[in-house]
Amino acid sequence: MAREDVIILMMKKFVFVLFMIIFFACKNESKTDQQPKLQQKNTTVKNYLTQEEYCYLKVIGKSSNLKDSIQLNFNIKDAKVSGNYSWIFAEKDNRKGSIEAEITTNNTIEGIFIFNQEGKVDTEPIKILVKENSAKVISGKDKTSQVSFKIKKWDCN
Repeated sequence: MAREDVIILMMKKFVFVLFMIIFFACKNESKTDQQPKLQQKNTTVKNYLTQEEYCYLKVIGKSSNLKDSIQLNFNIKDAKVSGNYSWIFAEKDNRKGSIEAEITTNNTIEGIFIFNQEGKVDTEPIKILVKENSAKVISGKDKTSQVSFKIKKWDCN
């Protein structure tokens, strides 16, 4: 290979590397421009955790006398959440217990559900996603045992 060919090849590589540096520098700059917009969207989420006391109820079943119910009541003081969560089954042993949790993000509560079922005391993680007129309760020790319920808000009185 002639000396001029080597110089031309090196210049082509240099131009290519320079082009890639400029390209990625511009691409990263556009990502940082988008971040404030994304953060701005998240800050406009309406906070539904503005009261001190919350009550939720779900009744499941078609029979007039055999219905299961899920009840959730909790109080908020500062960012600490405490309350009761119960699964009351029509024909099975009930699962009743208390919640010790914290508000982790806007409208999200995470903590521990301490319950009694079939004569045994047990615990499992609980997560409550609060909306304007409902809440989604997710509990379980892992993905395979996890259950979730959407329950409606009701008057605590």
